[in-house]
Amino acid sequence: MRHKKIKGCMAFILCGLISMTGCGAMNKQTKETSFYKRTIDGDMVYYPENDENVQNLIGVTNEFINVFADTDYTKPEQLEKELDYYTEAKRTELNEQKYVDRVVEQLNTYKTKQEVVEIGNYGVQFYSFEGKKRAKVTCDYISVMNNATENYLQISGLKLNTNYKRTFTIDFELENGEWKIENQKASAREEV
Repeated sequence: MRHKKIKGCMAFILCGLISMTGCGAMNKQTKETSFYKRTIDGDMVYYPENDENVQNLIGVTNEFINVFADTDYTKPEQLEKELDYYTEAKRTELNEQKYVDRVVEQLNTYKTKQEVVEIGNYGVQFYSFEGKKRAKVTCDYISVMNNATENYLQISGLKLNTNYKRTFTIDFELENGEWKIENQKASAREEV
């Protein structure tokens, strides 16, 4: 009888200790980061920078910006690689609009060569919409225009060999287990 009471007390103490350590909430991070989701109740759930999904999105974002913004009119085939980063629906839309042909024409007309110098200052917001997992990624990137016609420089207000910063916002959708771009937009260039 005494052993039952001791076992009962020990079980009660053990349960109390487990509940105080928050064993059920180990995956949540209470420290605020730039990587988060808002629950249906409006609570914020933060993710550490080394979270697998965060790292995957940052990696895909870096690859995409380097393909998208690292342009060279002498290598138009690079532009085809950009389409691989989009969702199937977005790729179809861009193909119907003859996106690649139009951009290649602009690159050739203005003889542009642009190089990405730095990418950073990431933010990731995870959410679901229409039953699909999605994420909005924001980041800054700095690029330099290495070559362009005088006409392009006048129209765009850019200078050669000068660093410009842009903030990029990319809407991702998890499609067939891969993060694909549904939409993207970049801010106006700011000289830095």
